[in-house]
Amino acid sequence: MSRRILAPLLLLLASAGSISAVFLVHGIEASGGPLSQPSATRFFSPGSSDRGPAIVRFTTRNPETVTVRILDADTGSLVRTLMEDELVDGTHQEPWDGNDDDGTPVRDGEYVVRIRRAGDGRSYGPTAPIIVDTVPPAAVLDAARTFDGELRGLALLEDKSSLVLLDIAGERLPGLRFGEPHPNTPTLTPRTSWPDGALLVRFIAELDTRELHDVQLAAVDAAGNRTELLEEAARARIESAS
Repeated sequence: MSRRILAPLLLLLASAGSISAVFLVHGIEASGGPLSQPSATRFFSPGSSDRGPAIVRFTTRNPETVTVRILDADTGSLVRTLMEDELVDGTHQEPWDGNDDDGTPVRDGEYVVRIRRAGDGRSYGPTAPIIVDTVPPAAVLDAARTFDGELRGLALLEDKSSLVLLDIAGERLPGLRFGEPHPNTPTLTPRTSWPDGALLVRFIAELDTRELHDVQLAAVDAAGNRTELLEEAARARIESAS
């Protein structure tokens, strides 16, 4: 074969090999490589009363020595080392309590998880950061009354929050029914200003044999923060109106 034919052929084969290598590496990255299925709690409030710590999850396909770190998404600085050069074989879950390495609670914000393999120094992690949010949701009881063993009313809720019915100890109770948000329903004038996107929710809570002072009605957000709606003044207004 002449050099004029051989040289282009070799160049073509080299290019094809490079393209194949790129696709192979891309396939490994997309599947998580030797560390697969990395994930973490999306919203997290260290002060939430009914939720545990944030959890970092991943699976090793073979025994791997790994280091797991939490980084500040804004600055890239190291916040917490959860694991350092520890052997993991299979599925693993590692908790984070929301403190830095000095035991100080971190500020609200976004935090990136980095899982590093000791073998080749490559790092993996969930696509989405952990969002630390300790601010209770904005919520107000707009109108409510008791009728025939039920608490019925309207509540204004911050977007992405919902209502929960609780006993005095904070345990969730059944019997809370929701209607769809009704943004055009006439209501009393809210006592606070509301951000764009606040939702008006109609609710019915079955009290059964419980008295109004035996239950709590609270708004809860994605991180688990709560805002109590049945404060003493609200209970007094409901009891006097009913």
